[in-house]
Amino acid sequence: TWQNQGVANVLLHTAEEYARGTWQAQHMRLWVIKQRPELAAYYQRRGYQFTGATLPFPDDSRYGIPKVAGLCLLAMEKALTLPA
Repeated sequence: TWQNQGVANVLLHTAEEYARGTWQAQHMRLWVIKQRPELAAYYQRRGYQFTGATLPFPDDSRYGIPKVAGLCLLAMEKALTLPA
């Protein structure tokens, strides 16, 4: 598997750099599943903070079919600073 290989770190960093450099984005926002606290912790370690915004998991098969009912998404955001 790709877990513990650093792929997610490279992908996230590349997405942040692209958003900052191409679109002059000042913030990056993402949504995590509330019922997966380890995912939120991963993003917190990379500077993301909860915004307080929530959404129910979409009832649309394009986003996957939940194996448990009542999934909720939490917004997290990070300021994208200019390189030093």
